[in-house]
Amino acid sequence: MTLTLEQMKANRKLWVEALRSGRYEQTKSTLVDSRGYCCLGVACVVAGKQDDEISDFTNLSDFKDVRKFFGIRDYDGDFYGGSLVCLNDDAGYTFEQIAEVIESEPPGLFVEKGA
Repeated sequence: MTLTLEQMKANRKLWVEALRSGRYEQTKSTLVDSRGYCCLGVACVVAGKQDDEISDFTNLSDFKDVRKFFGIRDYDGDFYGGSLVCLNDDAGYTFEQIAEVIESEPPGLFVEKGA
């Protein structure tokens, strides 16, 4: 399925809303576990994945469909100067802070045309 840039941006808004919703507890080093979700785990849920599909993974390397859904360029959410995984796992960013980063569309995080 090919998505336009506008569709990917609309999907990103859903992801940001989910991060800010308070429905998801935050965890580290895995997409989902008994404590909660990392920011990329929330992305998987928004893209339609079930917890049991993502529970054994630490990034989006096996989920090209999720990356395409949002237009994420790299499996760790890398961008120039950082990554979403590092913000979530190492830097102690809250989901609110990560949502702000996603909204700012830092260079390198997202593709620049439809996928």
